[in-house]
Amino acid sequence: MEVASLLETLLGLQHEVQQLSGITKDAALKEIGDGNMNFVYRVSWGGTESSQSVIVKYTPAYIRCLGPQYSLTASRLKVEYDALSHFHAAAPGLCPEPYFYDATSSIMIMQDMRTYSVMRSEIIQGNISMAAVTSVAKFAARVHRQYHIDHLPSGKWQQLCTDFANPDLVEITRQFLFLRPFDADDPTNKAPEVTRDLAAEMRASEAVKVRVASLRNKFVESKECLLHGDLHSGSVMVDGDAACVIDSEFACVGPAAFEIGMYLVQFCVTWLAHRHACPLPDTGQKDQLLDVVASCVGHVWDTYRAEFFVSNTRDDAVMTTWQDALGFGACEATRRVIGAAPIPDLSTDESLLAVLRFSHRLITNGNDIRTVDQLINCVKSFA
Repeated sequence: MEVASLLETLLGLQHEVQQLSGITKDAALKEIGDGNMNFVYRVSWGGTESSQSVIVKYTPAYIRCLGPQYSLTASRLKVEYDALSHFHAAAPGLCPEPYFYDATSSIMIMQDMRTYSVMRSEIIQGNISMAAVTSVAKFAARVHRQYHIDHLPSGKWQQLCTDFANPDLVEITRQFLFLRPFDADDPTNKAPEVTRDLAAEMRASEAVKVRVASLRNKFVESKECLLHGDLHSGSVMVDGDAACVIDSEFACVGPAAFEIGMYLVQFCVTWLAHRHACPLPDTGQKDQLLDVVASCVGHVWDTYRAEFFVSNTRDDAVMTTWQDALGFGACEATRRVIGAAPIPDLSTDESLLAVLRFSHRLITNGNDIRTVDQLINCVKSFA
């Protein structure tokens, strides 16, 4: 959608959407998103002193980062709007408030967190707030618990599964997390040369094939709770100690371990990234930053475990969630190295290879890692 056309649409909505009150044809539209899926704009008006603003997300009928040849239904934006409404009810203050959705124009209007910045960018610069990090774990736990198969009446649970079937986005996750990165001939992969040999070894490994297939089936078949579906540092905004989870178009019903694993293991990836390319020149500061990142792993798991599991949850059930979380997180880390969606965190050959080695270890022998300390020691062994 052209900017002029988008502004015209918004002007026509000002009497329907309270948050657009006072918008004029001179409103400023600035593209602020760099995501793989959609176009995101900040729309502001009213002058410097009393300016108002909203975020407008426009969803094309294709995957933005891959181009029009990779078609995708624009109705995914309705899923995101509904997900934000559910998330806002379960964890108010930890996601933007949704204001409006229109299927015809494929736009959603929501709260502008304009003093916030992307958590991934802050982490890359070495800025980490433990309060913000653990707030995201609380968000996941509260959403998972409130919209869990064990905590909803049968009718509401069935409706939740219907509303968040989200087949197109679930299939994208199945393809780009569990299948394509492990296919040497897939044209969407962007494997760096330094990882070529290990990538070939992983793709040929029977142990990797079996474990990834098991995780893939569990992701698709296990209907446990409502998920954000794509929870990582690029889907979180932060402002000091405050955090806000965004980009929920991948919301679906699935296993809790998928979500917390994706979020948890990214801090292992961050540790390896900073170990090989730390933004802080001073050795003492670098060591301190690495200690903070390592402690994020424990704080995330401890926070999630305390908020999500009920007091009488069996230890073996908790352990199964932990071990599956490591497997899911390893698949996510693998695709960030040799798949279609690389991340700026991994800016050196050394960090790319270290993360792939670590992921290989988690996929093939992750079940023998039973504690946070063992996981941290495993990460450090690939330094």
